[in-house]
Amino acid sequence: MDLGPSEPRYFLNRTAVLLEDLLAKDVRFRNAKEPATITEAEYLLENLAAVHGGCWESGKLNELDEPARDKGALILDFSRDVLYQPENFNRCMDLPRCETAIDEIRDIALMQSALAKLIQQFDELPKTLIHGDAHYGNTYTLADSSGAGFIDWQTYTRGVWAFDVAYFMGCALSVEDRRKHETQLLQFYLEKLYSAGGPKIPFEEAWLRYRQFFFCGMAWVLCPPEMQPEDTITACAERFMVGIQELDSLGALGVTK
Repeated sequence: MDLGPSEPRYFLNRTAVLLEDLLAKDVRFRNAKEPATITEAEYLLENLAAVHGGCWESGKLNELDEPARDKGALILDFSRDVLYQPENFNRCMDLPRCETAIDEIRDIALMQSALAKLIQQFDELPKTLIHGDAHYGNTYTLADSSGAGFIDWQTYTRGVWAFDVAYFMGCALSVEDRRKHETQLLQFYLEKLYSAGGPKIPFEEAWLRYRQFFFCGMAWVLCPPEMQPEDTITACAERFMVGIQELDSLGALGVTK
């Protein structure tokens, strides 16, 4: 997508992230179009819990040379300044991926209000180190299916645990698996978070944050076609649109039509 010479170049930064030689371990890189198994989801949620718990409200977070342009995560800045702008919003709403979009999702003013509420929550809630773009396409599994992990850490930042967890689960799980397993997976994550040094978050509070931050998946609904294959965007957009409605993410954010 050509943002024009005066627009910020969000995906250019000086960050370098070194990983072990994953190709030598014969890993399988995942495609966000294909949903994860529940076992894979557990491996990856345990990964997130280890990072979140180990860095929970750590003073070292203030030393991060993070790539986020503003106070929020990079994807939230990009959503506010590009994805939710009328030209991009209306263009995406006219694409086949949004044929099933409900009226609320097509209401740009309502969506902008919900995004503002989400960014407010992101700024005010306790912080830890988050991946910042923890969708299933940024993961790998070991060849023997004994583990999994995240790649593409370029958008790491100080942020809210639920941002990573809701974004990952919404993208990685099929609609059917999310409906069936999301509460047990969220409880699994909370237990692993506590074991890794994070707080003991009551499930009711965690469930509210999960419902609120599920809204960050609108980034897939409004993703410019130039950034991802359209069939991948469509698959993820459908999962998030259904989930936003079923979880009443707008209501959880205090936004009503």
